[in-house]
Amino acid sequence: MTKNISRTAVVVSSSGTYASVRVGRQSACSQCVSRGACRAEGSRNMLVRAKLRGGMTVEPGMVVSVSEPCNAAWAAVTLAYGLPLVVMVAAVCVASVTDSDEIFAAVSALVVVAMYYAVLYSQRGRLGLHFEPVVERILESNG
Repeated sequence: MTKNISRTAVVVSSSGTYASVRVGRQSACSQCVSRGACRAEGSRNMLVRAKLRGGMTVEPGMVVSVSEPCNAAWAAVTLAYGLPLVVMVAAVCVASVTDSDEIFAAVSALVVVAMYYAVLYSQRGRLGLHFEPVVERILESNG
């Protein structure tokens, strides 16, 4: 069974099967197993687009419970930090095996990693589907 990161959020807007919710980062980070590897900084609140579960309707101001699988956090850390490291080391190794000088090896590693991030950025729409939080239930309504 997959563990979920559950957070309390306030609905900002809603349209169709999605809602924009304001989530406090601290509550999510304290429950996540990858919190030691993650260095999320900035505002303590973030605006997130969350999918509404099965026909749920929400209005601005409602307090809801939003959840996301914890393994999604690990996958995000791997995509953002782990794979680029592997790509960079592989590029340096390939350049070293081909008897290139160190400057070429370093520059080629940086170029390959930049290309990796460009591909990752271009696929953000498809990748976002795998990292999509879900509004589980309404905790407090407006009226």
